[in-house]
Amino acid sequence: MGKVKFVVLGAFTVFAVCLSLVIGMIQEFLENEFTLFDEIVNFIIHEMFDPNWSAWMNCFALLGSYYVFFPLIGLTTILIIWKGKERLLELMCFAFVIVGGEALDEGLRALFHRWGLPLINNSHTHSRVSKR
Repeated sequence: MGKVKFVVLGAFTVFAVCLSLVIGMIQEFLENEFTLFDEIVNFIIHEMFDPNWSAWMNCFALLGSYYVFFPLIGLTTILIIWKGKERLLELMCFAFVIVGGEALDEGLRALFHRWGLPLINNSHTHSRVSKR
């Protein structure tokens, strides 16, 4: 077997394994089997990161906000216009990636009705876990 066939077969195997894991996790999520996991992870995160970490966590959360995304999108657009060889094609692909990423984000949130764990500075009590 050639090297290219081996790489393609290996990539397909990794893809198939990851796809089956994702499908299994989605099935477990839809059957509400993650509630205990969520409680445990929520407790561990709140125990590891006390309110003193709020400033750092807010800085990291800022990296995923539109305040960072819009300048990066603008800079990338300017660089494509300035240095690109196939400017129109590159801009269309870039726009497709931006719109597709936003659609995927909104679609997954609508599908799973979930916004993630609460923020670190949120006052969350661990009534059931902390009594143990």
